Amino acid sequence: MIWIEYSIGKAELAHRAPPLRYRIIRSLRGAQMTRFFRCLVPASAMVVLAACTSAPVTEAAQQAKVAEVQRAPIAGVPQRAVDKPAITLVLFSDYACRHCRQLHGVLARAIAANPDLRIVYRDWPILGAQSRKAARYAIASAFQGRHAEFDTALMNREGPLDDAALRAAVARAGLDPERLDRDLAQHRTRIDAILADNDRLARSLGLQGTPGMVVGDYLIPGGVDEETMRAILEVVRKRQTPSPA
Repeated sequence: MIWIEYSIGKAELAHRAPPLRYRIIRSLRGAQMTRFFRCLVPASAMVVLAACTSAPVTEAAQQAKVAEVQRAPIAGVPQRAVDKPAITLVLFSDYACRHCRQLHGVLARAIAANPDLRIVYRDWPILGAQSRKAARYAIASAFQGRHAEFDTALMNREGPLDDAALRAAVARAGLDPERLDRDLAQHRTRIDAILADNDRLARSLGLQGTPGMVVGDYLIPGGVDEETMRAILEVVRKRQTPSPA
């Protein structure tokens, strides 16, 4: 079995994680008050993190929700497609979320180490109008086949998520800005539907903030470091690899 540890700042505690639903491990790190929560993840069963839902759920119910996310149609949803994916990771993120930006680097290294890792990018813009605008740009960038480049450019930006940052990301990603504007207008209804579906799926899982991930049949409600990501992928890979006869 493996341990997943979450570090959440005190100011974010009420919004992201109801404290009574977690076991507090420590409450001080350096000079800042920090809460650490651990969820035991058995390698033989799907993780059930009722701590991240507003009401208790049964394992069967949570399994069904996770399975729905993995089976959900992805037409128009940006993804890192591979010929023969061994693992599918569904990512719920917001470009204004600093934890999502930290996770981006972790995922980049995971991709380099796992060429058979498929990632479905489900933008979940919950932090305001600029987040929604950035999400729309990201989805539209896929029509030019440049989503990975745009995603990296915007996640690795310096400074706030403003219009200047969006324009700079468009340029660094090699996107045609005029075509991007046309795609945003032409595919508006489709983009609206994708974002609505992303929101529905995230809420069905009980996610209360970004980032959130479904990795195989594991629900990970928060960011993780590189070591933990390696452990998660190792567990999922072993669970999905048929045992020799």
